Amino acid sequence: MKTSGRLSHITRAATLVAFLAMDAPAIDVRIPGNVPPVYEHFTRHEWRGRIDSDGNFVPDVDRLPSHPNGMGFPYVVNGSYGKQSLYEHRAGRLIRGVPVSVRRDGKQIEAFSVPSDYVAFVPEVGSRVLDALQDVDVNGLRYRIYNMRERPPGWPPAGKSNPLATFPPEPAEQDPKPVAVGVPAGYELALYRTDKTLASHKAIRIVGGVMWVGELADDGEFIPDPELPPLPRPDAIPRTLSFSSNSVEAIHTRMYYTLPIGGGSEGKPVTAKSENVYEYRSGRIIKGVLYDTGTFVPEAGSKVLDFKDYPVGRPGAFRVYNLPGVLRKITKPAPPK
Repeated sequence: MKTSGRLSHITRAATLVAFLAMDAPAIDVRIPGNVPPVYEHFTRHEWRGRIDSDGNFVPDVDRLPSHPNGMGFPYVVNGSYGKQSLYEHRAGRLIRGVPVSVRRDGKQIEAFSVPSDYVAFVPEVGSRVLDALQDVDVNGLRYRIYNMRERPPGWPPAGKSNPLATFPPEPAEQDPKPVAVGVPAGYELALYRTDKTLASHKAIRIVGGVMWVGELADDGEFIPDPELPPLPRPDAIPRTLSFSSNSVEAIHTRMYYTLPIGGGSEGKPVTAKSENVYEYRSGRIIKGVLYDTGTFVPEAGSKVLDFKDYPVGRPGAFRVYNLPGVLRKITKPAPPK
């Protein structure tokens, strides 16, 4: 007898949970009835969920994605905005950048239309991370905030046509495409997607009480597996610190890429509640703190850096928690004898 597609999805999800030795708690993180749902689009699929107070998209538990049907969903968070500057809200911080239509291999596409895989927010190199309460005059705000659900005290309410940020109502100006960026001098970035010497890199995103399985695209964006529904976050996630990048312990710990690793010693359980890190966004890096809730909080006042300025091997070279590969030192070939 042929197994139904839905049963197959459930079986795969159950197998994954059993494989990782997890016992998922009975928590409800579905959208409250009075909050309009929003959607995120990845690789021809749209996932229903909500925006939490930190600006994170949190998908509905046990719900598989749908195919876009053009019938006018309430709001697609990472939809097409055209070539205009936007602000991204991250835990009370605002980051300026532009939306770019891309493919999974990180290649940017000029046209904001299919066959792109998703639209990524690309931070502006050199721009300063703003504190939404202290650094922003809401009456003089020049750019839309595309992912703010809960506004700070004193901010104007969201518009009815868009449950998130419609303020200001029109883009202030058109910006050119993002500048090209690089890799630290003397190093190369070996990507998990293409480098066969690296162990398989499955990514598990923990955020908002939800566990989501997928992989990291070349630009650092999380791409969910369309055949596995999001699941409730487990009560306990056993992780062991290992300094061998391809060891079983290191791979298992690395999969939960939105959870802090912090200090500790080889072979000991990871118990860190927070960690100073960098976040990788399309060849840019942003300094901040990663918490065990899965939320990254950018450092207010810090600047968005070109990845080539990452201080590898020097003080302040915090881990880049969502780097889609491994930095390798380039070795010069031996001179011919």
